Amino acid sequence: THGGVSLENTHPHSSKNERFFLVHNGIIENYIELKKSLEKKWYTFYWDTDSKVVEKLIEDIFEKDLEKTLKKVKDMITGAYALAVIDRNNPDTIVAIKLWSPLVIGFKDDDFYLSSDSNAIANVTDYYIPIDDHEMVIIDKDTYKIINAEKEVKKDKIESIAYNTNSDMWAFEHFMEKEIFEVPSIIENILWGRIDFKNLEIKSNALSRLDIKNIEKIEFVASGTSYNAGYCGTYLFEELAWIPAQIHISTEFKYKKQFINDKTLYVFISQSWETADSLECLKIVKNKGGKTFGIINVVGSSIARMCDNGLYTHCWVEVWVAATKSFIGQLLTILIVALYIGNKRWLDYNEYAKIISSLEWLKDDINMVLVNARKIQDIAKKYSEYKNMF
Repeated sequence: THGGVSLENTHPHSSKNERFFLVHNGIIENYIELKKSLEKKWYTFYWDTDSKVVEKLIEDIFEKDLEKTLKKVKDMITGAYALAVIDRNNPDTIVAIKLWSPLVIGFKDDDFYLSSDSNAIANVTDYYIPIDDHEMVIIDKDTYKIINAEKEVKKDKIESIAYNTNSDMWAFEHFMEKEIFEVPSIIENILWGRIDFKNLEIKSNALSRLDIKNIEKIEFVASGTSYNAGYCGTYLFEELAWIPAQIHISTEFKYKKQFINDKTLYVFISQSWETADSLECLKIVKNKGGKTFGIINVVGSSIARMCDNGLYTHCWVEVWVAATKSFIGQLLTILIVALYIGNKRWLDYNEYAKIISSLEWLKDDINMVLVNARKIQDIAKKYSEYKNMF
């Protein structure tokens, strides 16, 4: 959130009367305006985080209970937020609201958990439920409810997949090494059931639903490593699918002039459980009637549920921050989509067949590289001392 890394800016934040406490994930874009308005009412600010403004706002407009108050608060703040608030006078109840920032509620016996990521609580929960925008979660002792526009919402629970970071390390020194060695399995996951190598055919219900004749442009939207995968994707689509392609970094897309039409396919790429910036862009495109396609890793994620169509990369959990297997998984999935569309358009069949055939041996080719991992490591150490290479 806004503000420097300091003890004063850490969560949870408490109100001046120390009655209300909150935690916040996201950025309140109109916090300066709200801050000036509250200062006119003699509220004093000793910290520079936007979250503190929300805390004082709750204290200022509090009305009987948190549920009613937060309904008013969400109409006053703009930006991305997942907020969880507790009232010292009613300590058995926690109320949470969200818009664009991710939020899940987890379950284990009689315990409840709130988190921005299901993976973060996977080892302490049995099930979880993703919370959608404009929904409110009210946890009260041993019960919970999710409401939207005054109505209670019933949602199915999703089983948590625990990831034991100790036992799952196997013989590898760290997770980055392990995840590099998982790449051949990831390739097998992506290709299995999608490519008939005997008949050189790509088979996918998601791809068969694409209105290929009416796609005149591809626009990728992503951030981080997914943005780099999309950047490569622009070349693949232009070379193989014969369609002009463009890449947008998701943090900037919403501020650009958007020419959304039904002749453009918007492709959203995400490895994580929720990519808030990409999700926000997806909503903009959907609201303006754009066609959307997701290349996503996590089944049941918000982006997966919101896209008209899509393919999963099946890369499992990526523990290490530096993306390895997820990046390769995204590239391979983009390649499959580009080949499928290209074969339906003007891609030379011999070129198509050559690429499809080579994919059958891709897993083995990468395994051959990994067999020489120690030799590669020795070479890397030898040349790592050089600052420049020609």
